[in-house]
Amino acid sequence: MSGPGMAGNRAIVRSARVRGKSASQCRDDGGQISLLIVFFGLVILGFTTVIVDLSTVFLAQRVLQATADGAALTAAQHVSLAGAYTTELAEWLPLSDAEVYAAVADYVGEPGRAPQSCRSGTLSITAATLDATDRTVSVSLSCTVSLPIVNVITGSWWRGVPIARHADARLLVLPSG
Repeated sequence: MSGPGMAGNRAIVRSARVRGKSASQCRDDGGQISLLIVFFGLVILGFTTVIVDLSTVFLAQRVLQATADGAALTAAQHVSLAGAYTTELAEWLPLSDAEVYAAVADYVGEPGRAPQSCRSGTLSITAATLDATDRTVSVSLSCTVSLPIVNVITGSWWRGVPIARHADARLLVLPSG
């Protein structure tokens, strides 16, 4: 029995089956989509954590380098008064190790010089020396950077990322005129 009316009935039965399967499959897909949303949400959260924390370390390194540069320049310009009055001024200003270290400590100790992301009390002067041969002041600074997201998760058992920067400065005195 085949005829034009029967073909229409088969189409109706077939569409009813498809609709029935489709409805049950939609319920199953809903759980899979929820898992995908959770998975991709965690991936996005992970990327955000990495980007924010790496940016914090990068910016802290830049500020620490600027602080080391400024401290080295300040120390290079700090003239030893005892040396200035006892020797004839040549092309170099007389400097002393003690005065270089004191100038660096004063500069670094000023408010706002340390990176804000450095943990309190971790900024230290690793070295502040004077090379007597070429009259160069060398300054090395270090601190530990607190990561804004990772430190919240890890708590007190992880201190942060240690960073260090170095700068050299030399001041040449030019004769006037």
